[in-house]
Amino acid sequence: MNAPVIEHPPSISIYAFAWQNGASEQAELINERVGGVLQCFDKSIALNNQHQKALDALERVYKETLVENWDGYGARPTTVENYRRARYFLMLLPNDLPSPDVSAHPDGEFAFEWRVSGKKILTVGIGRASKITYAGIFGTTERYGVENFIDEIPSEIMGMFWKLFTE
Repeated sequence: MNAPVIEHPPSISIYAFAWQNGASEQAELINERVGGVLQCFDKSIALNNQHQKALDALERVYKETLVENWDGYGARPTTVENYRRARYFLMLLPNDLPSPDVSAHPDGEFAFEWRVSGKKILTVGIGRASKITYAGIFGTTERYGVENFIDEIPSEIMGMFWKLFTE
């Protein structure tokens, strides 16, 4: 699997990725072409508009949490790496899914929350080491855990979206 890396300051574009997987001339050509396609995707209002509110909120939260103790209680700063992973996660969300509320945790993770009611809530944390943490309440059922996050939203989390919005 490949890990995405944004090649320029994160506020410029969310899709300018290079897939660090090869050093050959062919790999560089593929990286360049994939980056071009994703930059066009960034410019597509139809594809980008659904989660623009969350993307804007993420950027705002990122800028507010770059310093040590940003919450006055000893919170760790967020990092550009966490910001990149969080933006990538938002980019992968299905367009028919409502945009989440965005915040930061004191450990430097970004958090996305979807709340249907007091008994139907899902929170996803994006942080270090290509991991996603999650916690959900679905009526009387609680689910939580950690999943790997490399190049797609884990099926466990996609299943929780289904439970949250369809059941």
